[in-house]
Amino acid sequence: MAIIALKTIREAKIKGRRVLMRVDFNVPLGVVRGKLIVRDDTRIKAVWPTVKYLLDKGATKIILVSHLGRPTRGQKELSINPVRQKFYRLFNHQRQIEILENIRFDSREEKNSVSLAKELASLADLFVNDAFSVLHRRASSSVAITRFLPSYAGFLVEKEAETLSKVFSRPKKPFVVIIGGAKLEEKLLAVRFFAKEADTVLVGGLTALYFQQKKAKVLANVILAVDWRGQNKQDIGLKTVALFSREIIKAKTIFWQGTLGQTEDKRYEKGSKTIARAIADSPAKIKIAGGGDTVGFLEKIRLAKKFTDITTGGGAALFFLMNKELPGLTPLQKD
Repeated sequence: MAIIALKTIREAKIKGRRVLMRVDFNVPLGVVRGKLIVRDDTRIKAVWPTVKYLLDKGATKIILVSHLGRPTRGQKELSINPVRQKFYRLFNHQRQIEILENIRFDSREEKNSVSLAKELASLADLFVNDAFSVLHRRASSSVAITRFLPSYAGFLVEKEAETLSKVFSRPKKPFVVIIGGAKLEEKLLAVRFFAKEADTVLVGGLTALYFQQKKAKVLANVILAVDWRGQNKQDIGLKTVALFSREIIKAKTIFWQGTLGQTEDKRYEKGSKTIARAIADSPAKIKIAGGGDTVGFLEKIRLAKKFTDITTGGGAALFFLMNKELPGLTPLQKD
């Protein structure tokens, strides 16, 4: 995999200019005393280095735009407001930084609408994309917008693209990939791809259940979960944990994408937690975790720092590694 050369904010003229910045604030929310709050702020904190750089270089205004979930029109519980409040508590700068309402409240966003892109472009002088996790989607706020403003990659996009490129161009062997999570279509593609690229692919979650229910054939180096916890198989069982751990201890490069159970419910986080500890304690030189749920889970159990790298991108990271087109990345590449 070749290293991709990106146009970054270091090359942009920032002083005295307004910046529209695409971020990914699609974070989990919870209710405390009847009030919606942010349960995991990893993705919010991840964009601060780029925001701070823009402020330090003299940007007069920074306008942050993000989606949050998949709202129906005007669905109040998916308003960006709890995220906005969390951001300002963490970083302040309310005068210089504006956070727009959930961009998916506008149905044009996911249609990659030119009219919406023009409206967004009218707010700023240049565009910065620091939302690696949405680069695989065609949306007005990440793709069409680049037709109307000079466009650059933020530090998060640059770092994640660089890390994935370097590590997976020549992974240290044995290379073990762990696939879980709920986005079945993406994960099926990932299993088939990594079966040819990695030494061992460990599969849990809905993806493993799919292969078992369909009695689908997998390559010899693909190891599916063999037992489960919970009436509806919400977590991997002890035999699977032992089986996966034996492979993890042998690895020199580990890539984990997707939790192995319904970790939002404490009753079903044991399998993922044990596997996370096995990776943290393993002698592997390179340990990368990807995807919002996985990263949030690692932060919650305080093991994120035991990984050499974290990528906020779930599907985007998989598409990147599989050399599939990333519509949001193409406009940021150098000619």
